[in-house]
Amino acid sequence: MVIFPADAKAYYGPNEPFREALAAGADTWRLVQREAAGNALRVETRRGTVPCLFPLVVGVDTNQGAQLAVQGGLGWLPVTFTGLASHRGYELRVNDRPFSQAIHGNDFWQTDYDSTTRSWSHTFNLPRTGGQSVQLALRPATTDKPR
Repeated sequence: MVIFPADAKAYYGPNEPFREALAAGADTWRLVQREAAGNALRVETRRGTVPCLFPLVVGVDTNQGAQLAVQGGLGWLPVTFTGLASHRGYELRVNDRPFSQAIHGNDFWQTDYDSTTRSWSHTFNLPRTGGQSVQLALRPATTDKPR
């Protein structure tokens, strides 16, 4: 089930492309088609595995981390990295830059423990507009501060 605001005036979020889509086609099939087409991800892995495309799940090589290119995604794209040895000590790099949306520390990401595999996962929400490919790398944290 997909529920959209009734029209652009009812939308109070910051996503301008979505607001424009609402203004052009609220209460039509076009919004559902936009979401389906825009979230048809294309993923190329250099390191790691992708057991699920949407939501995007990336299996991490515990010794090497993960490295992939992602094209597509609208709004906020959840990306979950699984198979981590610890709940801390990793950083996400987007286009080779540290990724942080922190306001109060650990904002905008989530970590979970899987007792069956005795491993951790981190889920990040990446802002996407569907266009250009983005390079993602999860690796052991460095001392760099996010820019």
